[in-house]
Amino acid sequence: GTLLRIEFENGAVGYSDLCPYQQFGDHPLEIEMQNMLRGQPSRLAKRSLHFARMDAEARARKESLYTENRIKNHFFIADFLNFDLNRLPILQGQRFTEFKVKIGGDLMLETEMLKTLVEKLGGDAKVRLDFNCRISRDKFTNWLEKNLAWLKPHLDFIEDPFVYEPREWMRIQENFGID
Repeated sequence: GTLLRIEFENGAVGYSDLCPYQQFGDHPLEIEMQNMLRGQPSRLAKRSLHFARMDAEARARKESLYTENRIKNHFFIADFLNFDLNRLPILQGQRFTEFKVKIGGDLMLETEMLKTLVEKLGGDAKVRLDFNCRISRDKFTNWLEKNLAWLKPHLDFIEDPFVYEPREWMRIQENFGID
């Protein structure tokens, strides 16, 4: 995806993102951008332009679009197996309470490291697990059955364990009580 900076006819500037997801039928980013430049934005790009306009209008009024209901920022751990867990106290000292972890490459090793990570987390810290669709639905449900008891108290959410199928994901959410 990309961050858009849109200057509107009246000179107001607003920002939004454009993050096409081809698995949901969006065009690749390059095509989305070309269509916008031609004045033929897709449905996704029209939403991005709408949010950029909302942002521009709010900036002109010097108002924030945020309310008290904000998603907390997280510390991103892209290469989990090479992450130094001794950094956690420093990061928590910097007020990070959410940790987004990319997993699914070597699930057995990552699970052991994840157990150690949650044991070291202090207070109300949570993990956000992002699998990037690296495993199958069956492998995910088997993994979840084995690990949910110790993981759930520390879990903020799970992202893309397998290729998204709405009915399957709803079933898993209901069966396991997760988001």
